[in-house]
Amino acid sequence: MIDKIKQYIAQYQLFERNNKLLVACSGGIDSMVLLYLLKILEYDITVAHCNFNLRGEESNADEQFIIDFCTKNNIPFLLSRLILYKRKNKANNQLKSVARKLRYEWFEQLRNENAIDFIVTAHHANDQLETILLNLTKGTGLNGLKGMLPKNNFVVRPLLAITKQEIVAFAHQHKIAFREDSSNASTDYQRNLLRHEVVPVLEKINPNILQNIQQFFRIYAVIRY
Repeated sequence: MIDKIKQYIAQYQLFERNNKLLVACSGGIDSMVLLYLLKILEYDITVAHCNFNLRGEESNADEQFIIDFCTKNNIPFLLSRLILYKRKNKANNQLKSVARKLRYEWFEQLRNENAIDFIVTAHHANDQLETILLNLTKGTGLNGLKGMLPKNNFVVRPLLAITKQEIVAFAHQHKIAFREDSSNASTDYQRNLLRHEVVPVLEKINPNILQNIQQFFRIYAVIRY
């Protein structure tokens, strides 16, 4: 998988060896694998972790996990603590949207203040499929097919060609520690509902749906680039 990531970074010219990278890290398996990969590839990385205190002590444990990991591995890190109040049903999705907006605003602030070249996120191929489905469900039409770009201004996503299955296998193979987010199991959130209930049905219809989406995006991305 390491070679696959290196090729993807080169193919889409995501960043250069001398660039300074801000790695968005929640402590979950996706971002910890991303952090591990960038570290062993010897990029200049700084970790950014935002604690919204949405899961109480679990959120604080995530933060401490990041602090301990970065301290042990001599990786610079930046933390933000904001309190958002969780509500039920549709408000949960609005809360996710607000949290995402605040998080990216903070990342951009850090980028400017610390002479950072790019913000790196751990979005992967399964996230891409969910994003496209969510966009189309909301009635975005052809525009919804755009999904997420490998590189969007200062935000780069080097794992977009990697599946969740590959990430999990890599984490186990290399014994990468990570935190489980209990909210990922809740179908109160639209993306989780797609992940747990819709995508499995689509995979029963076509087990290769993820590969088909990846192939479509490779063609579409060439046109857009």
